[in-house]
Amino acid sequence: MESRVAAFLRERALDDVLALSPFERMALALALGDDDVARYMAAHDLDHDRAVSDLRRARAAGRRPSVANESRR
Repeated sequence: MESRVAAFLRERALDDVLALSPFERMALALALGDDDVARYMAAHDLDHDRAVSDLRRARAAGRRPSVANESRR
């Protein structure tokens, strides 16, 4: 069962994001991604390039290649 406080905070956060312009939403998304990379770097004692490489590899693991990309190989 979800608390009323959690529901209120989630709704308020959603309202805040929906009030942003598309440009501001994109900037927020990029900033959140940068924060994730920084946390991963600190947790695993890696430099930026290695952390990004690890995260990309983990994101791609288990995905099937798109048929649309077959012509690019």
